[in-house]
Amino acid sequence: MKISIIGGGPGGLYFALLTKKARPDWDIELFEKNKPDDTFGFGVVFSDDTLDEFLSRDPESYELIRGEFAYWDDIIIRYKGEEVRCGGNGFAGCSRLGLLKVLQNRCEALGVKLTYGKSVDVEKLETDFASSDIILASDGIASAIREHYSDYFNPVITTKSNRFTWMGSSRKVEDFTYFFKDTEHGPICAHTYQYEEGMSTWVFEMSDECWQGWQFEKCNEQDSADKLETIFADELEGHNLILNRSMWRQFPRIYCNNWYHKNITILGDAKASAHFSIGSGTKLAMECAIALSDSVLEHGEKSVEDAFKAYVSKRETPVQILQHSADVSMSWFEHMDRSWDMDLMQFAAVVMCRSKSVTYDNLILRDPEFTEKIDTAWYERYYQESGYDYRESRPTPMFTKFKLGKMELRNRVVMSPMAQYSADENGNLTDWHLIHYGGAAKGGMGLMYVEMTCPSPEARITLGCPGLWTDEQEKSWKGIVDFVHKNTETKICMQLGHAGRKGSSQLGWEKMDIPMEKSNKNWPIKSASALPYFEGISKIPEELGRAEMEKIIADFRQATVRADRAGFDMIEMHAAHGYLIASFLSPLTNIRSDDFGGSIKNRMRFPLAIFMAMREEWPNTKPMSVRISASDWKEGGITEEDTFYIAEAFKNAGVDLIDVSAGQTVSDQKPVYGRMFQLGFADAIRNVPKVATMAVGNITEPAQVNTIIHTRRADLVAIGRPHLWNPNFTREAAAWYGVNLEEGDWEKQYLTGKAQAYSLKQKARRQQLEWQQKSKPKRHK
Repeated sequence: MKISIIGGGPGGLYFALLTKKARPDWDIELFEKNKPDDTFGFGVVFSDDTLDEFLSRDPESYELIRGEFAYWDDIIIRYKGEEVRCGGNGFAGCSRLGLLKVLQNRCEALGVKLTYGKSVDVEKLETDFASSDIILASDGIASAIREHYSDYFNPVITTKSNRFTWMGSSRKVEDFTYFFKDTEHGPICAHTYQYEEGMSTWVFEMSDECWQGWQFEKCNEQDSADKLETIFADELEGHNLILNRSMWRQFPRIYCNNWYHKNITILGDAKASAHFSIGSGTKLAMECAIALSDSVLEHGEKSVEDAFKAYVSKRETPVQILQHSADVSMSWFEHMDRSWDMDLMQFAAVVMCRSKSVTYDNLILRDPEFTEKIDTAWYERYYQESGYDYRESRPTPMFTKFKLGKMELRNRVVMSPMAQYSADENGNLTDWHLIHYGGAAKGGMGLMYVEMTCPSPEARITLGCPGLWTDEQEKSWKGIVDFVHKNTETKICMQLGHAGRKGSSQLGWEKMDIPMEKSNKNWPIKSASALPYFEGISKIPEELGRAEMEKIIADFRQATVRADRAGFDMIEMHAAHGYLIASFLSPLTNIRSDDFGGSIKNRMRFPLAIFMAMREEWPNTKPMSVRISASDWKEGGITEEDTFYIAEAFKNAGVDLIDVSAGQTVSDQKPVYGRMFQLGFADAIRNVPKVATMAVGNITEPAQVNTIIHTRRADLVAIGRPHLWNPNFTREAAAWYGVNLEEGDWEKQYLTGKAQAYSLKQKARRQQLEWQQKSKPKRHK
């Protein structure tokens, strides 16, 4: 085979090396437009896991560069003149130029043809390389090949907001160190690490507002270095900054939806970029080079397309996972000012857990001493803020009490509202609801939501949705509430909502959000505007008129009175997921030209009117919450500024908690899924308008709950689907952490099982920790 590689970065070189090593008979050539000793930037970073992979793949190149690595185990966080370190991380840095030279020399020794100083004409790519079986585009973040074939590679490129520049220094940095500097124009972070003896990388990052405040737009490279040397004089300790094409840039977030076209495939930053805050660009390129080499060696001679398909299959998901972690980390740095009021220990916990891939339990494993320090600070802070004293018992943050108004929750775990579609066709509860909610409440959570309940027959999503407009319904709900209160310490919350244009639909396990077929039981549906949910499938709703608004307000008012009489501890207004109230909030579903459309102020009028009516009827001693969709997952939808306005408006109207969800507003949404994928929205509302929030969305582990509470990303954590298959989620978490719950936290009927549960969980925890310690990568020193 003949393989032509365009671009001589680490990814292209490593692919050439591995492939030529396995198949010396293949003709492999590489073309790089720069000289062999040209490189831009200073150092690169690898984790211990990545070094393990490199060692196993080509021990020769690993041995050549091993002595060049600067190793560190600790991450140091310097914040407002104080610092703390967290160990157990396991990273190594080396000179980018040193890495390139090793790979270049190794390629030459194996017989790869390297050509430098040659630019490739992308217009003639297929003609000039007509004899090549494979053309590999590894020509970097500004890939000309990607742009020329953009119709095929289908790249999505987003320029992010922060400004950064990459510099070096002779200042010795023993461990990876974040220097967070408080300046008159805003926070600046210097990401620093040693990459060879006596040399360190310094990446300066700040918001665009801070960058403009310091007037860096007027500076050339040297002027910028001079100014940064002044700002970071204490941190640089008299050392100068070194330049190497150190221009100010904004990070381009790149992802190609297709990875090959004909016999051309793409690699490295040309294909997918990952923010430098998790040190992953070179790692990503070289790991993809390994997978591509394996795929070409296995399938290439028979079918280049099969080789490319195998490459995509092996790397698509890992790349997306890593890029998502990098995106979340990058987003935190874009908004680091939101954590700027924190003390050192909480700030350090946020920095370590910012990408969501590191949790509270990971920190315990990595550095128990660091975790003890951040715990001590957290319990002291919480005692000062709330009066709850856990400084001795230290039960982990998820098992601390929390007050909403005058309602006290025994812990921070909440069971999400989840539709059961099990009411009868008149909206009456059935035995299922008593068994479901009565059984779940015994699982130990602090608060349990019931499913969205409707204040009128026409407010239902389906014929299986429960209601609260009759005495019989009120009596049934009271029976459930009384059972929960009599037998458990769990608090219970009623959620009221109106389906709007999603009403008169099939049951959730049939065809969700699709109208009932050939049914004489359908009912008219309403929405903010006459826009169907599914174009051509859903019924077109009627635009809600003023008189109908008043009726709906009255419906919510009477249902609120009934919920109070039924004994619910809390009530929530559902203003999310594209239902009626949400349809007024989103500009995608509200195209009205009257006082209820247009600006966010106008779009808030009807939702606020319903809420205020409910608040008037709901006792002041009991808390109220509102569920919102903080993103529509579609361009042109609700913005972050909108959500801040919404949260502030409800806060001023008397809300105690914002239940922060996202999406389900429009059928063509494009959500970005992942662990805790909606957490950033709760975080923003918690830390900007500073309203208490509840996080929800693919939160599945106690470690995640503890991380969220510890780092002030939300005050409560709602667990949905895991509670369906394991109502004892909270009990098991308490046993896992060995938390000595208060008397009464286990129902007396189940006390005989408590000791065994704790014994088994503690044994499993010890075994897992032992296994994780044995599985930790060895230090590559």
